[in-house]
Amino acid sequence: MKNQSIHFQLIVNEKKTKYLRCSKKTTGLNDIDSKYLEQVKSSKYLGSVVNGDNSIEEEITERIALGSKAHYANQKILKIKLLSKKGKLK
Repeated sequence: MKNQSIHFQLIVNEKKTKYLRCSKKTTGLNDIDSKYLEQVKSSKYLGSVVNGDNSIEEEITERIALGSKAHYANQKILKIKLLSKKGKLK
């Protein structure tokens, strides 16, 4: 059996592609493989907010907001006295 190598070409859409540089230093490099891509300060990845300076303040703020939203959305159910505490927690 011969060794066969398969080559795939990746075509990057410069208008849709953005990148996030995670570093304490700020460098002026915006050139990746001769393509000019937009650099972003933060991005959502797998449901978590990731930012370039590695702080979690933005993530904490968003989680508090989501918790408040869920609380107020279920406020009517939480006020029903016929439901047990265990039932409300479910």
